[in-house]
Amino acid sequence: MLIKNKACRMICLAAAFVLWTGASAQTIDRVPDDFKIVLSASPRVPGASFGSQTVEITADGAVWLSAVRTPEGELLAVDLKISPAAVERIWQAVAKHDFFNLQPEYRDPEIYDGDFAALTVWAGQRKHQVKTVNIRVLDFDLITVAVNAELPQDRVIVYNALFIPEYKEVQR
Repeated sequence: MLIKNKACRMICLAAAFVLWTGASAQTIDRVPDDFKIVLSASPRVPGASFGSQTVEITADGAVWLSAVRTPEGELLAVDLKISPAAVERIWQAVAKHDFFNLQPEYRDPEIYDGDFAALTVWAGQRKHQVKTVNIRVLDFDLITVAVNAELPQDRVIVYNALFIPEYKEVQR
């Protein structure tokens, strides 16, 4: 079944994330003191409805959201705070989806426009970055859904792989 509606696709991914987190009995160590996650997305075509956007979240719950152009207008950069439980949920997603073992880049060479998303994580004195270009990578996307679940609804990070069902899909 193809999901054409953007909101419906996000709801489906969020539901999958909730089911996944509720079904897992695995315990992950506490959030590392040096934990930081940066998620960025940017269109690769001029005139896209969303501009480049970035969120940075640190172990203490500090959040920075970049300014972003949206169909409703420009949103300014903002600093906010999320709870320790929210940071824990994001860390759990990073750990459970084995982020540090994802490939550095996933790309569909048959698509020449679209957009990209990039995740960089620092934790336990390690750093790893993963970039996706016009392809759905389920483990990557579920980490993104976990991050978006902790952000204000009007400031979630948007990229095509979350909404375009025709994109190729890989687990990891």
